[in-house]
Amino acid sequence: MSAYQHEKHFTLSEARDLLPWLTGKVERIGVLFNTFEDRGFDVVTERWRPGGNGQTDTSPPEEFEEFISLIAELDRKGVLIKNFKQGVVDFPHILPNGREVYLCWMLGEATVSFRHEILDGFMGRRPVEGNQPEGSAPSP
Repeated sequence: MSAYQHEKHFTLSEARDLLPWLTGKVERIGVLFNTFEDRGFDVVTERWRPGGNGQTDTSPPEEFEEFISLIAELDRKGVLIKNFKQGVVDFPHILPNGREVYLCWMLGEATVSFRHEILDGFMGRRPVEGNQPEGSAPSP
């Protein structure tokens, strides 16, 4: 049994190399999520919200299979999507001292430049030491 929460871990370089593949998928997940939300479909419960849009069909939207498939693709790679709307993604990572953390990237960011403790989440993001992109300031 592993001492780590995740089986797959990424180096900073591996996480950054995945961004071209990942960006389009995360964008599409966001579009689908917003469409479902606008139409009154809750992706967590896989049900239509009552009274939202007069929807009487109990089956999920036609595009829901695509949504699930995209998330499954990320999951198979070991990538964790944390926020569908904003496109927040975490990559499990092991620091040189052996501590497991997440490298964190959000749609619209040029590269993976942040990490956070597993329990801290997005609000605990801080720059990856020694890898701050040129011309950017550390976040508060």
